[in-house]
Amino acid sequence: MDVTKKWIKVLWVVLPFFLLATFIFTMSALRGLDANGTGGVQTAELADYGAVGDFTLTERSGESMSLSDLRGSIWVADFIFTHCAGPCPLMSLRMSYIQDSVGVDSQVRLVSFSVDPDRDTPERLREYADQYGARERWLFFTGPIETIKRLAVEGFQLSRPDEPVLHSTMFALVDQNGHVRAYYHSDDDELIPNLMRDIAILEKARPS
Repeated sequence: MDVTKKWIKVLWVVLPFFLLATFIFTMSALRGLDANGTGGVQTAELADYGAVGDFTLTERSGESMSLSDLRGSIWVADFIFTHCAGPCPLMSLRMSYIQDSVGVDSQVRLVSFSVDPDRDTPERLREYADQYGARERWLFFTGPIETIKRLAVEGFQLSRPDEPVLHSTMFALVDQNGHVRAYYHSDDDELIPNLMRDIAILEKARPS
């Protein structure tokens, strides 16, 4: 076998691995972009799990809101439903602690998505919010189950498509550009201090 044929053979062996590495790198780079091509807030301390993706849902006030209404704000999200007899009451209680911890002058928003929109009407969500002392910046969203499912599965990556109940026991921290930056177990004793530390990191970071 002459030298030219030998190198051609080596090239055909190496080329697929090169192309695969290029594809993985490209997809990783694209994952850091949202639908408008905007990356997450630049910070080395927190990972970037990708963009939540746009949505339009109904807040407990009856007002229609979308991701653009949260743009520029740091927010903490969870998925619950008001008739839940399991972890949801604890999660909402923890969310109320978060509300108190960030302080009344904070620009941090709290967002609870209902995974039972058929029963969780805006009226029902108002009643539920009052039970936990939710103030104006703690938002409760309801709307089409397809939108909620897409957010839970694709946006926040907290559920699988085949799961009958979409809510998770995790909280997610979202940056000013709508990118998920951290996750927290709702039963973690260090939830509040860890969350406050990461919020402070995002507040000091430079948006891209």
